[in-house]
Amino acid sequence: MSSFADPVALERDDEHGCAVARFSLRAHPPFDAAGLFRYFDSHAVPGLEAAAPGRFTRAMRLPLGLATVTLAPVDDPVRPGVTVHARLTDADDLGELVRRVRRLCDLDARPDVIDDALAADAVLAPAVRRTPGVRIPGSPDPHETLFRTVLGQQISIAAARTVQGRLTVAIGDPLPPELGGAVTHVFPTAERIASRGREVLRGPARRIDSMMIVAESLAAGRVRLDEAVDGAELRRALLALPGVGPWTADYLAMRVLRDTDVLLATDLVVRQAAARLGLPTATARLAQRGGAWSPWRSYATLHLWRTITDPLPS
Repeated sequence: MSSFADPVALERDDEHGCAVARFSLRAHPPFDAAGLFRYFDSHAVPGLEAAAPGRFTRAMRLPLGLATVTLAPVDDPVRPGVTVHARLTDADDLGELVRRVRRLCDLDARPDVIDDALAADAVLAPAVRRTPGVRIPGSPDPHETLFRTVLGQQISIAAARTVQGRLTVAIGDPLPPELGGAVTHVFPTAERIASRGREVLRGPARRIDSMMIVAESLAAGRVRLDEAVDGAELRRALLALPGVGPWTADYLAMRVLRDTDVLLATDLVVRQAAARLGLPTATARLAQRGGAWSPWRSYATLHLWRTITDPLPS
């Protein structure tokens, strides 16, 4: 599937000194856009991201410059996807922006194959039939995803958003006026967090120390975190960092590496869903039972989450 499924309108906004692109990216049907955009909405970090019904805007740091991108679902069950409106400080970043949007929305997933495989399990079949085409929210920036995950451990999503937003606005780079609007900053780099994180981070000292060690490790190149790294290598490197446990390492593999076969068997919500569906709740037994869902255990995890957050009618 081509990255540019529909024609791209790219023009120069001379008044504001930026490039503007408008286009659509297609997804293999079915496409659970509603669930994906609800995730974006519930996790949106103030300053970095802004969400409204059926619309999501965020800032991006790209190889040559900065950008803002606004996404909206295409309301067409036969040719689903997302519309994209982007403003870039450098037009040559457009190809990378498209690639990141496709990853963010998991547009290259094959739900026809995934859903058929998971629906073969009688326990999961009702959830799959009710919500076909679920997507893994991808990572627009691997370092950002790791920092946000560490900051969000053992606190509510609302509290995590507050902490992440405070960090973003305090030491993230402000967007130039030509890109401004609903969002104002890009997430700070590992180097910036390593040098200034203690000025703004609040909360348990252990969590702050973990953030600083993660930042210093990324900034110094001791930990490599990108989509090309080997999964086993990444897991070993992450688990060597204080404050990063198996759940975080597996969650990063799912979102950054697009590993389709991760079952978060230790996750509290996954275990609650397992209990509701009559599946084993002990970690080892649930992991063993989940072997039947391979190689699509990441999508099974999403269906289990949805059982709690968006339960089936009784």
